[in-house]
Formats: sequence, C-alpha cells, structure tokens
Amino acid sequence: MVDETQSDVDLIKKSDDQAVVMPQIYLNGFEVGITLSDLNIIAMTNGRQHCQLLMSFNTAKTLVAHLNKAIQVLERQTNHTIATMDNVKEAIDKAKKGPKK
Repeated sequence: MVDETQSDVDLIKKSDDQAVVMPQIYLNGFEVGITLSDLNIIAMTNGRQHCQLLMSFNTAKTLVAHLNKAIQVLERQTNHTIATMDNVKEAIDKAKKGPKK
C-alpha cells in the first residue's frame, strides 16, 4: 500500500534493512503481452526495447492497483490530473487536424 508520507528512500529501506544495489530502469514507453498463464511488459525508452518484466496475473493486477493508488495520491496532492499517453496522442492528433469547419 502507498503511504502518502513516505519518500522513495523510505520505501526501499522498508523492504530490507541492508543496503541493496539495484539496477535503475527508466521507461517512457512499453508493450504488454499476455499468455494463457502470465503477463509480460517490455520496457522501452525512446522506442527501443531494453527490459522485460514477467509476472503472474495476480501480481500484475496488484501492481496496477498500487500504481493507480500512487497516481491518485499525486493527483490529489497537486490538484492536477496526469494525462495518459493515449490522452496526449489524442490531443496532438486533434490539434493537427485543426479547428472544425
């Protein structure tokens, strides 16, 4: 569960008292694949694939719930709705078409 008062450092320390070195991956895109038994996410940066996450359905659904909660906290604290990539693409496509005549 997301605690609104915890920092990223607190969240990392919460899982283990010892310092852990983990690779950091930035992504600004992704692809999702699904099989009969699990789900995978291909992490992408600037259109290039560089990492694959494999997980069970229940792990994926729990991840979605926790990500949604974190975004809801951010949106509530900033009084700002975060646009999805689909929302941004739709707005850009609409702007390219120009005003309706």
